[in-house]
Amino acid sequence: MHVKPWEWMVKPTPQEEWIEGKGLLSWLSFFSVAIGAGMYFVAVILNYPWAMVTGYLVCLVVGGGTKVIDLGKPTRAWRMLINYDGEGGLLGAMMLLFKNPAKFIKMFMNSGWRTSWISRGMYFIGLFTILGLVHIILTFVVANEATGIANLGSVTGVFAILMIIVSVLVTVYAGLLIGYVKAIPLWGSAMMPLFFVASGFLGGAALALAGRMNNASAIGWLQIMVLAYAAVVIIYLWNAWNQSGASKYSVQQMIKGGGMLPIIFYVGVVLLGILWPVATVIISFVSNADLTALLAVAIAGVLIGDLSMRYLIMRCGTYTPLIPQSPY
Repeated sequence: MHVKPWEWMVKPTPQEEWIEGKGLLSWLSFFSVAIGAGMYFVAVILNYPWAMVTGYLVCLVVGGGTKVIDLGKPTRAWRMLINYDGEGGLLGAMMLLFKNPAKFIKMFMNSGWRTSWISRGMYFIGLFTILGLVHIILTFVVANEATGIANLGSVTGVFAILMIIVSVLVTVYAGLLIGYVKAIPLWGSAMMPLFFVASGFLGGAALALAGRMNNASAIGWLQIMVLAYAAVVIIYLWNAWNQSGASKYSVQQMIKGGGMLPIIFYVGVVLLGILWPVATVIISFVSNADLTALLAVAIAGVLIGDLSMRYLIMRCGTYTPLIPQSPY
């Protein structure tokens, strides 16, 4: 997929910044953040507190950790939230809130969240961090009945609703971020946010079910998400294939490109990520037998397939040539 220096943007040119070398951390970060938030979403729906904790840690520790390592200057990451050009760094920006609240509000209103999905994503993750911690604490307090505070259950319910909303925002933001890159047609698709939501919720359901293999509600959620995910991936690839130029070229690279790409596509995405989980779901619909072993393999396949599909999307993302190709 590599091009010669003199062919840059003349022929379809693959992007490399977010998938090669240190850029692999971006791929792992997007995957971990989405699957962690998706797991938290599913855990709230199924009332599974320990899955909430696991999803919280996967999202922030694994996803956030890989993103921090990927940053060129992590100590400046806070500038994605607010545009502060004064002295004192982050502390100076926070002190401005007390010294001159009007100026702080004006600075905040003019910050990157208005135009940048990177900044919006940082705000979503910040809300997930704060509200999620409070929600988890309240959930375990209520479960253990360790307090006599009146209406604490109602407060926990409010935080649960808030976390459902925030989990969706965290899951979808990366899809909106990547979908904003119109120069890479494979990414700049209206299907991209939907793919991130479907894959995040499917991965979350798979991890949540891993701890409750006999939970009928968890199995039902996994069945729905497997079918929804398979449909989204097929429609997404079909739509990309039927577009001309760099979009179709990207799918061709997945299917018959060089190196390991076809193996990752056919084994990781098609076999393990779609065919095996869908077949398991169909068997579960028509059979009353114990499917624990099949479900365990299907869960592993879902995670491998999702990780593989995300890798191919990042790896095969190709810029539209600046010079149109002649039809003659």
